Order: sequence, then C-alpha cells, then structure tokens
Amino acid sequence: MIRALGVCLLGLVTACDGPGERAPLPPAPSASVATTTVSPPAPVPPPLVLPGRIYFVSERDGDREVYSVLPDGSAETRVTRRVGPDYVAPIAGAGPVLLVEVDEADGGHVERLAVLEPSGPRVVGRPSGRVRGPVLVPGGVVFESDAESFRDLYRLDLSTGRIARLTRSRTGAFEPSLGRAGAEVVYASSDEGDPDLYALSLEMPPGTPPRRLTWSRGEDSGPQVSPDGQRIAFLSVRAGVQRIVVMERDGARPTLLQSALPPETRAERDPAWSPDGTALAWIEQQEDRSLLRVTELESGKETVRAEGAFRDETPVWSPDGRAVAFASERARNVDVYVVPREGGPARRVTVDAGADWLPRWGG
Repeated sequence: MIRALGVCLLGLVTACDGPGERAPLPPAPSASVATTTVSPPAPVPPPLVLPGRIYFVSERDGDREVYSVLPDGSAETRVTRRVGPDYVAPIAGAGPVLLVEVDEADGGHVERLAVLEPSGPRVVGRPSGRVRGPVLVPGGVVFESDAESFRDLYRLDLSTGRIARLTRSRTGAFEPSLGRAGAEVVYASSDEGDPDLYALSLEMPPGTPPRRLTWSRGEDSGPQVSPDGQRIAFLSVRAGVQRIVVMERDGARPTLLQSALPPETRAERDPAWSPDGTALAWIEQQEDRSLLRVTELESGKETVRAEGAFRDETPVWSPDGRAVAFASERARNVDVYVVPREGGPARRVTVDAGADWLPRWGG
C-alpha cells in the first residue's frame, strides 16, 4: 500500500546588522496593513474506492495460478489449485470469469476452457492443443482453437455445451473481439494476403463470408471493439513501426492514435477501451522499457504518462472507468498496480515475492 507522506517546509529569515546599523523595526499594526495568513498544507486525497475485484496470474506457488484481490490490495484469494498453468481471460462487465487451463505431461500439451463458479472452475467445451482469445458473447463464448485446423474461431453455447465452427480459414483466424452489441466478431486473418481485419456476423447462417475491414499493405492485428461497438482500435504496421489505429466499425476513417512519436518509441501496443469509450489505455514500447499511457480521444490529451525505467504491461480498466490496473516491474518484481484515470501516483496492489501479472478487472 502506498503511504501518504506530507512535508511542510517553513522559510526562516535571518537579519544581520552591520556596524552602526540597527535592524529595522516591524511596522506598527494599523488598519491599512494586511496580515498574512499561512494556510495549512492541502490534505492528501485518500485512495480511490473502486468497485469489483482484480484477477491475475501469480507464480508465487511455483506454478501459474489465478488469484483475485480487491483494488486496495486487501482480501487476496487464491482461485485455482491445479497442477499446471492457469490463465484468466478478459472479463466483460459483470459476466462470468473465464479461465484457460493448461496440462503439460509426457510431452503433450492440452488447453481447455473453464468457467469460474462459486464451487470452483467448471470445464466447458472440449480440450485441444490451443484454446486462445476467449470472449463472452450472448449465451456463450467465442474462441480460437486448433481443434480441426491450423486455427479457426468457434462458438461454445454455455447452456448446452454445443460447439459450432465459425470460420474455415486457410491461414488462421485470430484474436476475436466482440462487436455490434454481440451481433458480430472482429478478428485478424491473412487469407487475402497481409494480415487484415474482418467482421463476421453471429446472426447470419453458418458459411456466410466475413466482411473485410482493412486493406493495408502492412500487418493489421489485435482488434479491440469499443464498448458501444461503433469503433475499433487495432495494431497496424503501416510505416515500419507498430502503431495504434482507431477506425469506424465499417473500416472508415482510420486514424493514428498519436500524430507524432519520440524517436525512442519502437511500438505502440495493448490498447484497452475505457468503459465509456472516450479513452484508451495503451503501452508505449521503447528499446529497454515499456510505459503505460492513457489518452483521452476527443482532446488527444494524455492524462497518464508513466516515466522511468519500467516495464509496464497489459492495462485493464476498472468497471466504472475511474482507474487502470496494469502489471509492472517498478519495485524490481512484477506486481499489479492501479493508477487513477486522471493521473497521479500508481498504487501497488500485490506485494508477494512471486511474479503477479496479467490483471483482469471484474465487476
């Protein structure tokens, strides 16, 4: 926890009288002489009281397990207790918490989805070599898997357990993001050349071809649809440097997040929308460090601009949009931190000697 330290500095004035001189006397009080009032130092604001819990991956037990903690660092709880790595997927509002369980034994590698319930994780769907990028959709989960191909998108119905294959890609379908109020999924694929973004309707019959959204000669990837479904932030290598681009949901008006970058910037990555859709948290990758940024999209103002020899990673917003959680090596150990949206000191939330990373914020 961060301790507030208030320091009050008092100025001291010393008079030195020369030979034959006398120090001037202070003026006599009168109605025309104003008195000076010294105000006490402004009180340090208390830490934000933030909703929900932060889930994260911890290596403190010699394995990768999922823990959760309140945003003030209290009530830390271990969530998974398996032999084998466990990861937590992005959380959508007050929806269920999704986990990816990994088993590695006898040279094999199996991954599967699980839903966190009060009694513990419940495995859903079927295992495969790769289960990646799960996102909640109405009544189910869309995820990428190599169950029947190199990599395609599938939809799992959580009530029936039925799995439907959504794409049949020659080169792979990756990184699904839910769009248009749960009616479509935006993803990346190289089926028509360089990696580009596509939108696939979840309301149309199976086999309906996707809509292509980007036509860049550079690589476009990592789509993140805004909460209202009207804009998409994604990563694009269009000028030799990976930048964050924001465009309309139909692919119109692609705009770089930053108009100029300092020469030490090597890439922009990890864009995350605020719940109200008016700001992006993201990471500026430099040669030997990665730094958290928060940009208000309307004004272009950066309210959070971390500096120092840090490695900041994977920002995620609080459900009310007042703060951002992220993983960082600021204390010579990987831990979870929280910083207010308007900027200020980051508060360390986890303090164990083991690495704590990949935060996800649930309602």
